[in-house]
Amino acid sequence: MSVLLWFAIYTTAITSLFGLIARVKEYFKWSKGVVGVLLILAAVPFTLVGFSNLISYLYPLYGLINIYVLAMILLFPIIKRASERKNLIKYS
Repeated sequence: MSVLLWFAIYTTAITSLFGLIARVKEYFKWSKGVVGVLLILAAVPFTLVGFSNLISYLYPLYGLINIYVLAMILLFPIIKRASERKNLIKYS
């Protein structure tokens, strides 16, 4: 059973790395291998912090970011409608 868990962890890490490589490669003209190695090297210092410390700081930060995103999603139609009304009044 533990082999399946390790397999799931590593396949998730590999697919996440490939997704990051695809996004980062758009901004740099380096090869996929170089981008992959640089991303791995950038992630290595986070392994020294410890999982529980990462979770205690990053999980609340992630929650705050998602609250902001949710607020922007909910407010977008209101802001767009107000902008359209302002432009309609301006050009009338």
